[in-house]
Amino acid sequence: MNKQRKDEIRAAIEARMKIKRQSQNSLAREIGISAAQLINIRDRKYEQVSDKMLNRIASHLGMDDWKIRRTRNLKIVTNLCADAQENHRFLAISAFTGAGKTTGLRHYAAKHPNAFYMHYNQLMSGRGNFFRQIQKAMGIDEGGSPNELGMAIYGRLNELDHPLLIIDNASLMNDGNLALMQTIYDETEHHAGIVLAGTEFLKEYIDKGARKNKRGFRELKRRIAYWQPLYRPTPEEITVICADHGITDMHVINYIANAAPNYGSIRNLITNAVRMSAEHSVAIDTEMLEQLALGDRAWYAQSVMSI
Repeated sequence: MNKQRKDEIRAAIEARMKIKRQSQNSLAREIGISAAQLINIRDRKYEQVSDKMLNRIASHLGMDDWKIRRTRNLKIVTNLCADAQENHRFLAISAFTGAGKTTGLRHYAAKHPNAFYMHYNQLMSGRGNFFRQIQKAMGIDEGGSPNELGMAIYGRLNELDHPLLIIDNASLMNDGNLALMQTIYDETEHHAGIVLAGTEFLKEYIDKGARKNKRGFRELKRRIAYWQPLYRPTPEEITVICADHGITDMHVINYIANAAPNYGSIRNLITNAVRMSAEHSVAIDTEMLEQLALGDRAWYAQSVMSI
């Protein structure tokens, strides 16, 4: 990794700590590294930090080559998070995969003090694991038993000025951890905001549980003040995103708009096309995009394996 990239990571660390009013130790706990690693980077002792560690930090800070555009969905997610944080509300997002939920939520959390983002996964099924990951996102490490871990979270949220807890990928949450969201809300009501985000399945699952009078689901549904949908990319947004990557041919842009119905697919298709163009020194055209979508040419398969 060159020095310029290392300096960019250092600057991102400094910016994060300033914007979030976050201590060095808190940020280190959030990333899951030792504070000594951050000290070395901040002191420009780059030789003491591996490229693997630097890449891990850059990934956590959301640093990549994909420019974040202020799309309609990004504005919607931003406004929803601001409403939850400023007015201490429990709000939710239920939208198709690739709608930009994660990008918008991460972006908001990175830019606002006392906003904490956690991406849920199935390894967090137990109460203790779930609470530990929330604590990690908040930059704290307090308590031992699940009850103690939970009490530390409630206490910290109640101490802060307008805190916001964001739980993303919540479609994978089990019933026990969904019930804990109600507990977190009840213990911090009128003081902290909560945003729960997932695919359409999340809302359907909670609604179904409430209809069947499944234990805890009616109570959870009642506490969620609003469910926010998200929308497909507009032609104007797709045109701007393509232009960011040097694609201005309207035939190509129209193909991308038809072949990629969400932001995630648009990113994958453009990224693959740009790499293919550089690899083979050819222009990006509809024929290339067709092969990228279908993957039925030997030269494409060989090139993908070489990337």
